[in-house]
Amino acid sequence: MLDMIRKLSIPAKVIAAFGILIAIMLMASAATITSMSQLQGALAGSSRVQDFRTNYGEMISSLDRQRQAVLYLLVASDRSVLKQYDSGAEQFDRMAKELTAQTADNEKLNASVARIIDKAREWQRFMRANRLR
Repeated sequence: MLDMIRKLSIPAKVIAAFGILIAIMLMASAATITSMSQLQGALAGSSRVQDFRTNYGEMISSLDRQRQAVLYLLVASDRSVLKQYDSGAEQFDRMAKELTAQTADNEKLNASVARIIDKAREWQRFMRANRLR
């Protein structure tokens, strides 16, 4: 191989050197593009996880707001807190729909979210049925 390179004329050697440099640059560009696409995929996944965390946190927060309203109703007998309970229930329904839609492609996670939502709705039904007594 070295003999073949030695036999090449100077212009042929220059052309070969430029060809090798161009090939190296193309390979480096391809590697950069590949790593950028992997990074974008990771960032998209990270964003999706953050959206899920936010929606889950808001759903739990709405349940907590409902719990606090019921507790205040029991302690103070002030029925004005039922508005807070109802707004918490509305927010819970919105967040439950969003979480269900977000986890539609992941069967295991969707099942977990569905169990949480079912238990929360069971509690809501019980509280709704007994809050006027």
